[in-house]
Amino acid sequence: MVLSYLKDEKIELHRTRGHPSFAEAFIRTFKNMLFKRVENDEKRQKENIQWIDYITEIMLTYNEKLVHSAIQMTPKEARQPKNEIKAKLNMSMRARKTRVYPELEIDDEVKIMRKKGITEKERTSHWLKEKYKVKRIEKKLGQTYFYVEGRDKPLLRHELLKV
Repeated sequence: MVLSYLKDEKIELHRTRGHPSFAEAFIRTFKNMLFKRVENDEKRQKENIQWIDYITEIMLTYNEKLVHSAIQMTPKEARQPKNEIKAKLNMSMRARKTRVYPELEIDDEVKIMRKKGITEKERTSHWLKEKYKVKRIEKKLGQTYFYVEGRDKPLLRHELLKV
């Protein structure tokens, strides 16, 4: 049934052996759009809120109104044959192959990464609210360790966000 639907809608099915970050990005965007609508209706005290009632509206907004940062156009525009090359070019130009973290120096302000609780929503921040100053930087065993004020344990670069 699903395969016939995909075929009728001319949707290609792709499988990946790697981690499908693009799919997770869509899911995160969809959930954020859904939560905004549900929370708005809860504030208006709407009764009998069903999340499936929002799917059509969200998909129309996502495909026809939301300009995506990677392709610089809406998905509907990107699917047009005249825009196919432009969309692929925009996507490849904005692709991040390696993440580059800005250098940290002593007295820089940083936030520290935190582990989310099991019950926390995806929309909550990965970073502690408090800002800390880098007090000491130490290199040993091929690693760079950052010591921040108020913390005894050294941190690695990926655990810090420069602010």
